[in-house]
Formats: sequence, C-alpha cells, structure tokens
Amino acid sequence: MKKLNLEYVPCNLCGGNQSEPFFFENGFNIVKCMHCGLVFVNPRLSDFSKHLENEIVPEYMEYINSYSDRRKIYTLRFKRILKEIEAVIKGKGHILEIGCAAGFFLKEAEESGWIAQGVEPVRACARYATEQLQLDVINDSIEKVNFEGKKFDVIVSFNVLSHLENPTEFFFEIKR
Repeated sequence: MKKLNLEYVPCNLCGGNQSEPFFFENGFNIVKCMHCGLVFVNPRLSDFSKHLENEIVPEYMEYINSYSDRRKIYTLRFKRILKEIEAVIKGKGHILEIGCAAGFFLKEAEESGWIAQGVEPVRACARYATEQLQLDVINDSIEKVNFEGKKFDVIVSFNVLSHLENPTEFFFEIKR
C-alpha cells in the first residue's frame, strides 16, 4: 500500500492550532477548530494537487464503476434534491456543481431540464463526465476557473469541503 504524505495545518479561517475530533471519513480525521468552529481535514494530504493530476486514480475509477450498481438509489436521491431546489427557486435554471466527480448528479439535472455545468479537479472524473456523459465540465478547481460575468441560479457541492486546502477562498469564489 502506498504511504500518504500528510501535513498538519492550522485553521484556514482563524489560524488557530487547537482542534477537536469531529468525525472520521475515508481514512481521514475531520476536526473542528476550537476557536471558530471551522470543520476541516487535519492532517491532510500534502501532495493533493499531484494526486488530482493523475490520469487514472484507482479509487475514482472504482467509484465510477460502482455507480452503475447503485444508479437507481442515486437517481432517486438526485431527483429528491432537485425537487427541493426547484421548490425554493420556483423552477429551473442554470446550475453549477462544484466537485461534480464523474457528473452523475449533473446528468440528472440536465435530463430534468436544468442548464448544467460542472467543475471537477480530478482529471479522470472530469474526463468521464465530458466524454461519457457529454456534460459541460471544466477540469480545474473553482478558484482557478474564470466565470467572469456568468451567474448561476443554483450552486451545489457535495462532499467537497473536507478536500479543500483553502475553504475560505472557496466560499469567497462562490459568493463572487
């Protein structure tokens, strides 16, 4: 098994160095800052950007392949989420999914009448979304994508916060 390079980091929001365990996910400690309450991964991968650039990452390919086994369950969940969103905004429009993985939620949104776009930093997942599902997905991080002048009615992001090196920058970019 490959050894992971991990680094301990201070809180991205307040710079504090005191945190308490919050939960454990996918082999990582998710902690909560005792000063401001931000939840983040600590320690985190020190070479995560290199990990994202890999052409084929086994765990992502496993995720893509296992999706078909559970597609009905995911589809029901996605339809429920979209219905809840549509009730709030009173219809459909432009939706952006940040960290869209292989694009399964986006595909459901598109098939439900949304104008869907995604951002995905993992090359293997972004490639699957664009080539196999024919989705409009940009292979990069949201902080590096230029959506100058573009507006979205809805921005969603599932299971992404724990992966971020800079959650503060992430939220500023979404707000922009």
